Amino acid sequence: MAIALRAAGAWAAGSTAPAPTIPTGTTTGDLMLLYVGCKPFSATINTPSGWTLIPGTDGQNGTVANGVDVGSVRWAIFYRLWLSGDANPTISVTSGNVSLAVIKSFSKALSNWVTPAGGKGSDNTSDPNLFIQTDASPGMAIVNDMLVTFTTIAGNNATFGSPTISSADLVTDTVIESPATEGTTATGNDLESSSSHALVVSSVETDVPAIGWTLSAAQTGGGAFARLRESAGTVFNQSVAGSLTFVTALVKRDAKVFAGGLTFFGAMTKQLARTLQGGLIFAGTFATVILKTIAFTAAVSFSGAVSKQAGKTVASALAFVGRFCKRSSYWLGGRSCLRPPTGAHSPST
Repeated sequence: MAIALRAAGAWAAGSTAPAPTIPTGTTTGDLMLLYVGCKPFSATINTPSGWTLIPGTDGQNGTVANGVDVGSVRWAIFYRLWLSGDANPTISVTSGNVSLAVIKSFSKALSNWVTPAGGKGSDNTSDPNLFIQTDASPGMAIVNDMLVTFTTIAGNNATFGSPTISSADLVTDTVIESPATEGTTATGNDLESSSSHALVVSSVETDVPAIGWTLSAAQTGGGAFARLRESAGTVFNQSVAGSLTFVTALVKRDAKVFAGGLTFFGAMTKQLARTLQGGLIFAGTFATVILKTIAFTAAVSFSGAVSKQAGKTVASALAFVGRFCKRSSYWLGGRSCLRPPTGAHSPST
């Protein structure tokens, strides 16, 4: 036993609110996939309440304006575990013009589901051979993985046939188009959509699957795939999915807070650098003043020392003159050497 299609609902068409129904027979433990495709490319596919977007499966194939059987398309895949009492989801496509939606349910043989993974791609070459190389690998495909594809083209002027799911070393069992009747709109700027699935038989590489269709007329389009896997040990439930969404939101919030903290820290660092720079300039100026003061003080001290020495020299000189005069007075019989002797004649007048 392995993963198997439980049931596929009918495609539902609309503009901004297509109304797909949960397929009859879906029961407890089944995993449901909800696909929505629309035009124009600028529309927003809102996540329905209680459902979870499979990361990497939402996208668009360009920016070509919406028109009759032309224009870029947008798409997304969501998942949910079926619970007793589940009602049909409410779909909302903001700014949509035409849209298609469908639900497929799958059963498992083991006890638990592994969280679904997927990828997306497009083919913008108008050609009957639609080949959508997806952009990401969900990891190594293993035996009994289920690959489920969804594709939307830009008009209702072509029908789908001969579905394929391929990669270099991926082998699947028969690829089945399901539901057998594809989705179509008839309101003017129309769409066409289809889905396929296949069980993996073998794989020896990390696969990036390609989705293939043979169309009845040339068209462009895009779409996505989901990889479903079961496990005897990995527990998956709606509460875990909600918790992971909450944790992701917290991580994003904390990342913003951290980024803000780094910005604030950077600003503070710049301010501190400016303050430090100003402090260094002040310190340099102050040091210059101190050095000049020290030099002036040294000069004054030197001048004082010189003056003191000069004073000593003058005092010594006066003392010498005093001693000289005293001796001279002795030699001259007590007469001062500074006055003429008594009786000495003056110069003739």
